[in-house]
Amino acid sequence: MTFFGLNLYQNENPLNQILIGYNSKSSKEFDLGIDGKAFDTSNSMIYTTIKNEKYVINGRGNFDADDIFNLGFKANAKGFYSITMENKAGAFENMPVYIKDNFTGTVTDLNISYYMFLSEEGDFEKRFEIFYTQKQNYTGNKNTFYVYSEGNNIYINSFEKEISHLTIHDISGRILYNQLVNGNTFNISTINKNNTVLIIDTHFKDGSNISRKMIH
Repeated sequence: MTFFGLNLYQNENPLNQILIGYNSKSSKEFDLGIDGKAFDTSNSMIYTTIKNEKYVINGRGNFDADDIFNLGFKANAKGFYSITMENKAGAFENMPVYIKDNFTGTVTDLNISYYMFLSEEGDFEKRFEIFYTQKQNYTGNKNTFYVYSEGNNIYINSFEKEISHLTIHDISGRILYNQLVNGNTFNISTINKNNTVLIIDTHFKDGSNISRKMIH
């Protein structure tokens, strides 16, 4: 059997896993004993759909390298999420599994890298597409940089470039945070939320930098 699993994480916490498989006993319709419905749909999750029902196990017939299908996503809260591929077998040991984010246009080969993204709260049935044959020029992930505020937390993420130095100050120039760092994702909880404008100066290991304003 040819199959792979996709895992959804938020801040490195596992949320759910789905399984996509191909064999002669399954089809793209509902198959009793093969397809598995998502019975608990109250939490953040990824899923496929069959006749408007959410599934976490999906058999799709004999393997077809030209197969393409939607991957739904539900977020209970605004935040960073990531999708990884695990437990692959058969053709998926050595071939690409592309995920396209229909909100951003970004395409990622999950056999090479996980995909991290920012989402608002909501249920997005056609947020992603999964496919195996690249029909357009593949550019991979852009260097997407996100900052956002939630409660007393400031979240900072750079998908590709490693961050080396973070400085946060208000519009008067008062420095609230100034640290040498090493990584791609940070959660800063030492700055109290006052609904004021903050400026986040981010320096990367390659020598480049970026500044973003936010309300916190």
